[in-house]
Amino acid sequence: MKAILIQKISEKPVAHGNTYIEYGLTEINVDGLQDMQKAVDGTLECWDYLRRLYENGIVLYCNDEGKINNLTPSAIVVNSEGETVEMICGNVLLVGYDFEKDHSVSLTGEQIKIIGEVFQEAIISIEKNIIKLFAAEIE
Repeated sequence: MKAILIQKISEKPVAHGNTYIEYGLTEINVDGLQDMQKAVDGTLECWDYLRRLYENGIVLYCNDEGKINNLTPSAIVVNSEGETVEMICGNVLLVGYDFEKDHSVSLTGEQIKIIGEVFQEAIISIEKNIIKLFAAEIE
């Protein structure tokens, strides 16, 4: 099935001890659970409550143990005051989802376009919270 993989491409130090991390979006094919786990380098955690993606039949998977394995942060969840409340670490896999059949499916061209728009904006609304995805500087 067609999916989008978001992963770290490069990392370089910048001023004041910060690190600049560049992420890339790549279209890949995954065939079942093992391929999906390989893409995120571990067991899957599903983020199916990201409103704009979910309403368009798209779910986000990440490594369930990304934080405890000290993987590079790739998404920061902030509240309405801009305070960090959660962090996604490691690769991110985006796939389509068939709600009637309750399983992952290939992304459509329209869904890939939506993903591009969401990540270009770099902000996803979750009710009163906001997710700022792929912050360039990690302190």
